[in-house]
Amino acid sequence: MTIRDSSLTKAIIMELVAPNEHVSAEFERYSAKYAESAPKLLNKGDYARWSIVLDRIPDGSSLLDVGVGVGQFIGAAARSMKLSEVQGIDISRHSHFLPNLDYPVKMTYQNATSMTFQNNAFDYVTCMEVIEHLDDEDMNAVISELRRVARRGIFVTVPFCERLPLPTYHKQRFSFERIQEIFPTGEISLCVNQNNVRWALIEEHVK
Repeated sequence: MTIRDSSLTKAIIMELVAPNEHVSAEFERYSAKYAESAPKLLNKGDYARWSIVLDRIPDGSSLLDVGVGVGQFIGAAARSMKLSEVQGIDISRHSHFLPNLDYPVKMTYQNATSMTFQNNAFDYVTCMEVIEHLDDEDMNAVISELRRVARRGIFVTVPFCERLPLPTYHKQRFSFERIQEIFPTGEISLCVNQNNVRWALIEEHVK
C-alpha cells in the first residue's frame, strides 16, 4: 500500500463525533416516521458522517447534493440555514423521501452523468454513498460532472475496502490506491469505528 502524501490522509474516530444539531433533528424526524417500517434508515453512523460533512461546508456557501436518496442530509443542510442555497438532485424520487415544508429544498430529478446545471453553479457539491453503485463509465461521468458544477470543492463518501465478494448492489471497491487514482488531489479522511474503517470521506478543493 502506497500513500502518495500522508498529509492528505487523516482518521476520524467516529465515537468522538458530536452530532450536528440539524442532522440530529433530521434523525428524530425520520425516526418518528420509519422506526418500525424502515429501521435501516436510522443508522447513527450514517448521521455522524453526514454531520462531519455539513460542519465542513463554510457558512454562506451554495450547495448541491447529488444522490439525495431519502433526504436526511439535504434536509439537515436546509434546516441549518447557514447556506445561501441548497439544491438536490437524484435520478428519481425515493419512496421514503420526506419533504420538510419548513425547510424546503429545490429538487431536480435527472441523471447525474449529464446534469443541466451551468459550470461552477454551486460553491460545493456533495455526493455521498452514490458512486459505489455505478459502473466505471457512469462513475467517471458523474465525478466529471461533480467537478464541473462545483466552484470551490466536492465532498464524496465511499465504502472503504469492502470485503469480497461485493454486495450485489455495489459495482466499485475503494482501496487507498483506487481512491488516490480517482481523486489524486483529494484529502482522505478514514471514518474509524471500533477499530474498523468502513467509510472514506474525500474532499477535493479547487486550487
